[in-house]
Amino acid sequence: MNRFTKALVFLVFCLLASFQVQAACTKVSAIGIDGNVIPASSMIAYLNNPCFPAMEVDGPLVVPAGVQPGGTNALAPLVISNYPMGSVALASIGTNTADVAGQFWITEVFVPVTKTITKISFLQGGTATTDNTLVAIFDTNGKFLTSSALTGVVLSGANTFQQQTLLSSVTLAGPGVYYVAVQGNGTAAGAIQTLSALYNNVRTGVLAGVFGTVPTSITPPTTFTAANGPVIQLF
Repeated sequence: MNRFTKALVFLVFCLLASFQVQAACTKVSAIGIDGNVIPASSMIAYLNNPCFPAMEVDGPLVVPAGVQPGGTNALAPLVISNYPMGSVALASIGTNTADVAGQFWITEVFVPVTKTITKISFLQGGTATTDNTLVAIFDTNGKFLTSSALTGVVLSGANTFQQQTLLSSVTLAGPGVYYVAVQGNGTAAGAIQTLSALYNNVRTGVLAGVFGTVPTSITPPTTFTAANGPVIQLF
């Protein structure tokens, strides 16, 4: 057998072997996917698949409602804020600011993922007494979405967050920009903490008003102004 014949035989052998591999290369489905848990048998079948590895998921991976940190496959609840959280004393985050009756203290907040919120909290100042306050949220165009009770909640707890429940839950599409406002009914010397120049990448502003009356829309602030924007969190 000459070299040409040997080469031809070898080529035919390789082609036949390739055809056999292709014939044996069938899709192995990872069946039995339940939420974000893949059964061991399905994973083994996936890893042993002679085809080029590719995993398909039928439907979204869902974390069951009510799952809290610490459980298997649990995700921590996402808290969205307009300031970087860290190991800083709450009294040192912002500027201790006197309330102005009826004025809305407005801040921009970036929502990175779609989230349904039911509560908004804001950082109270060093004189957290007497004044009633409420919170409201507006969309990226300044359209009113929802607020807490219009009768307000009395300030309580210097340099702590006061969390207020919204009158209705609202789903914020993310990523997107929204605006949160805090309104008070008095002139407490240090009713709230407001963002200092350290956070000058956040657009803030104020709007005069009558306590307990929330406008159907606002003109979103376009620049940062120190001691205008409240320190807030979304839940």
